[in-house]
Amino acid sequence: MKKDKIYSRDKLLYMMDQNNTEVDELMSIFVRIVPPMLNEMLNCTNQGDWQPISDNAHKLKSSMRLWAIDSLEDIVVFIETYAAQETRLDEVKEKTIYLCEHLTAVIEDMKVELA
Repeated sequence: MKKDKIYSRDKLLYMMDQNNTEVDELMSIFVRIVPPMLNEMLNCTNQGDWQPISDNAHKLKSSMRLWAIDSLEDIVVFIETYAAQETRLDEVKEKTIYLCEHLTAVIEDMKVELA
């Protein structure tokens, strides 16, 4: 059974006049830049350094919207907001781990698509 992807190329294809090559290039960039951001977020949760978590969540939010990763939008907004406020930190940590796991799965799916 094939699993459903939690991202979509449709919005970017529309924005790029159906140019698959350009969308593939954007996907390649996403695959390259997101893992270090996720690693930094996880490291910062262990160190209690909340501002970089909020900053990275903010950066991820727009890219996630372009890839229509709607199922994680509420989570990334929560992380961005509460990490910046340094409140609800147990939830921030939990949601950061969840976000990182799921975005890592997205990255793996994208790598397969690009191969």
